[in-house]
Amino acid sequence: MQTTQQIIKLLKTTYNIKEILAHSDISPTRKRDPGPALYFKFNIG
Repeated sequence: MQTTQQIIKLLKTTYNIKEILAHSDISPTRKRDPGPALYFKFNIG
């Protein structure tokens, strides 16, 4: 997970990305992945 965090941080900085959305954010009634706690737990989004 540490490598994933580093890559996402680099991408966010390089491309000035403010936030990252998951399927569960875009279509909560149809998609449950990756789950509501992933980004908060690992500080990814």
